[in-house]
Amino acid sequence: MSLKDELPSLEKGSPDLGGQLRALRDVVLKLVEAVEANPEAFAAGGAVAPAETAEAPTATKPASKPAARTAAK
Repeated sequence: MSLKDELPSLEKGSPDLGGQLRALRDVVLKLVEAVEANPEAFAAGGAVAPAETAEAPTATKPASKPAARTAAK
């Protein structure tokens, strides 16, 4: 059975909201345990970090507001 199948359906105004939230907590705990047991399976394989892909700005605009110009000096 997959964790998706275990997710409770949260219903607004349900008299068993506490039970639904406990069931949701149990599913989240199982997911956390699965990630901790096998972190390589959940790692972003081959993804490049955003800092590595971002290009440096070529030029900055001069400050247009007096307070910003004063702070820049």
